[in-house]
Amino acid sequence: MMFNSLSSLSAPFLIGTCLFGILTTAAPIDDATNTLERQSCRYDNDVFYRDWIIHIDNDDKYDKGGCGAGFLDNFRGRCGAITDWTCSYEGGTNIYMNFKTSVFCSNEDISSAIAAASYGNVANLPCTWILA
Repeated sequence: MMFNSLSSLSAPFLIGTCLFGILTTAAPIDDATNTLERQSCRYDNDVFYRDWIIHIDNDDKYDKGGCGAGFLDNFRGRCGAITDWTCSYEGGTNIYMNFKTSVFCSNEDISSAIAAASYGNVANLPCTWILA
């Protein structure tokens, strides 16, 4: 008899739990954290360096020092010397950054620097290799 009363209680509990999970995950996400599909981090390998091309939306939310300045500081902190730095705006506040690092600068280093510079709003942006 005890088993029957527990099983009758567990069915409504499970249904309620499933509905709660569906309803809470369907809530809209803030646009600043929902732009990973429009943002990108790509790199190409050379014998002596890595060439990076990064697109970030809404740079003005994170960067008060000009085009990509906060990102540049974090890239330097993770990877050391940054050469051939260029940054340009596209569509108002969206930026494209292009630069070179040593081959020892990893995609995890750059992804972590992006997360730090964006105060966690652009976390886990994967950096992928451009296949030639």
